Amino acid sequence: MLTPGSDVHDRKEALNQLRAAEDGGNKDALLYNIIIDVFDTEDIEDLMSISELAHKFSKDDMGIMTLKLGDTMMRSDDLENHQMMAYKLYRYSSEYDKTEALRKAGYMLEYGMGVERSWKDALALYQKAADLGDPQANMMLKDLKSKMDSDYMIIE
Repeated sequence: MLTPGSDVHDRKEALNQLRAAEDGGNKDALLYNIIIDVFDTEDIEDLMSISELAHKFSKDDMGIMTLKLGDTMMRSDDLENHQMMAYKLYRYSSEYDKTEALRKAGYMLEYGMGVERSWKDALALYQKAADLGDPQANMMLKDLKSKMDSDYMIIE
């Protein structure tokens, strides 16, 4: 992974390694790719500094930091694909059982904001947040189930 001791000499090589790691299921690589897209730096030292900083966060801090970065991405109309990046950050944060991130990612799926609409996946995220004790997610879960039931009735 990209760390100060890595044998990486330029941005292209770093991006290739990170994308390969992300494709292999490394969730840290996903986060670094988003950060790189946001900061859009050409300096390999900057990328290594960002990576080193991310490694120092505790598990809870990482969940909070990615949730807040997701919120920033949602508000940023200046960046192309800002909603998709926000969704990825919310999903990353939800891995740390951040119910707010689960709700926000579910909402984006429910309404197709930057991602393909999927009521089934939104339902799963709302359910997980509700199971973790989030009352707002419980309401969103009920609303979506109601919407799905009425949509089903209209089709038949």
